[in-house]
Amino acid sequence: MRAMDRLDCWHEAFAQLAVLDNREFKLGYALLSFWISYGFHIMCSLKGDEILPATFRQLLPAYSGPSMTLYRGELYSRYCDGSRGIAWTSKFEVARIFADRRASDEGVGVILRTEASPEMIIARVGGHLEAEEEEYLVDYRMLHRIDEI
Repeated sequence: MRAMDRLDCWHEAFAQLAVLDNREFKLGYALLSFWISYGFHIMCSLKGDEILPATFRQLLPAYSGPSMTLYRGELYSRYCDGSRGIAWTSKFEVARIFADRRASDEGVGVILRTEASPEMIIARVGGHLEAEEEEYLVDYRMLHRIDEI
């Protein structure tokens, strides 16, 4: 990751992944595993670049579930600056944990809510932490209405 940061080549790396033939989705699941560990760093490095949702759409099976109310814990300053994260949860309490965690380290946290249509949801990540996050990747390019709670 340090080399990627130093060379500032995150966009180019994701762009190369986004055009690969990945019929069995193995590469997508590998990228998802990397995302689970380093997603916040990746998002900060890409600075809202639209390549991230495009890459995940290419490499993961399409979401086929219902519309959902989703939440996100975010720094209030990032929200005011127009930052729209890709990782959302169906659990309000999980969003509160992230809002509080970010607030304690970096500023004031806020809980965000959106109504996500199936087209907006890229994939369900699932529960990968003890808190059973119920995480969903959302195409932030399609987020139009976000409410502060």
